[in-house]
Amino acid sequence: MNRISSYFLGLAFLFFPLTVHAQARTKNVVVSDIDGSGLLRSCTNQVDTIETEFCEAFILGIRDGVTLATELRGVKPILAAPEGAKQDQLKAVVVKYLNDHPEELHKPAGMLVILALSKAFPPQHQGE
Repeated sequence: MNRISSYFLGLAFLFFPLTVHAQARTKNVVVSDIDGSGLLRSCTNQVDTIETEFCEAFILGIRDGVTLATELRGVKPILAAPEGAKQDQLKAVVVKYLNDHPEELHKPAGMLVILALSKAFPPQHQGE
């Protein structure tokens, strides 16, 4: 599991800045072939399958990549998942969001994970 998490964290870290830069130039950027439907299918599979491991690693990779990119760029955070939030809790938040928003399942899974986590764990901006 750690190997898969590290893999997706590395991918998220490498591609997040490219995605942000690319989106500044055009709105029709395809970042991944994984959409909300595919992620939901992976996340709701039986426990201890490769699909379940993929789901959990994907969510952690997106969360960690966004957090790291925010820190490195020195910008306001877009989500603030508590340190004590466990993998199962983050997965439950994402699955609930995907189930509650079937009209968005065609969108990129990474974007939907960010939306789900930012709604569940909004940042507490200081000085605002």
